Amino acid sequence: MGNNIENEAFTKRALLVEDNEINAEIARLQLEDIGYEVEWVANGARAVECFGDSEQGYYRLILMDIMMPVMDGLEAIRIIRNLNREDSKTIPIIAITANAFPEDKEQSFSNGASCFIPKPYGKKQLQDIVKSFEEKYEVEQSEESSSLV
Repeated sequence: MGNNIENEAFTKRALLVEDNEINAEIARLQLEDIGYEVEWVANGARAVECFGDSEQGYYRLILMDIMMPVMDGLEAIRIIRNLNREDSKTIPIIAITANAFPEDKEQSFSNGASCFIPKPYGKKQLQDIVKSFEEKYEVEQSEESSSLV
């Protein structure tokens, strides 16, 4: 039983927020290829709900479409960043959108996105970005462990 809890702590989870099923399936497969367990929701309101109801650190990253029904990605990012929990400030949120104009990129960053990728994006592009966040996470975890000694 202890092993299950231990394995649970090291699971890399991504919250995938995408209203298009085909795009969601492609992104899910790309994330699973680099070791992520993926939870998919189809709008920003569900993303806020899932993140808000999860335990601290449950998700390692969020891949967020910007244009969705119910609640768009920009509003969802803003709400997540303002939740009263430590990981809401630090979780990497990768904004994805078919609109690749400079103002779309600026809006994503001004609402709290960590990164911006225009659609269509390639598998390597997404995986390289995710891996860069992983490396940063591992360095931060290592520094936290060192400071505890």
